[in-house]
Amino acid sequence: MQYCRTTTTNHSIALAHATCLQDINSLINEEGYQTTTSLFTGGEIVLNLDRAENIIAGIEGRLEKNKSMDLAFGIKNEDATKTQMLLVELKFKVTDLYAIKKKDLEQKVQGSTLILSSNPPICKKYIFIFKTENLAEAMHRLYKRMIPKIDPTYVAMDIQHLKATYFGA
Repeated sequence: MQYCRTTTTNHSIALAHATCLQDINSLINEEGYQTTTSLFTGGEIVLNLDRAENIIAGIEGRLEKNKSMDLAFGIKNEDATKTQMLLVELKFKVTDLYAIKKKDLEQKVQGSTLILSSNPPICKKYIFIFKTENLAEAMHRLYKRMIPKIDPTYVAMDIQHLKATYFGA
């Protein structure tokens, strides 16, 4: 499955709240990715889910906001017959990987699911992006040391792996 701009920009949240659409480079930089050049060069647009939750909470009159993943984007299969939304959390600022708790990760997925609903369906793989130098430790934490155990659908990777997997090399 690969990034799909059309699925992203035609999502009901994007259509109702265009300010939730954001260039992926600016979002990852806001979340702590440090680079001097743009990592993504194809004008990739994503949904800023934190912004969407702020808007929805305001509309609903909720003072307490649900936890949410940082971003989501549409993905499609090779012949574009199947589309999904992929949830991504950016953990560039995390220094203490043992502070990451299963309940917090699950709440982020749950809150994001409430924002996006199920049209198109949400991919059952939830991506957590860490700095490359922290990735091995993050994977060890998520897959081996987290108690209680986290579901294997929670996937740790670095930003280069995300790009290669869903946006092409």
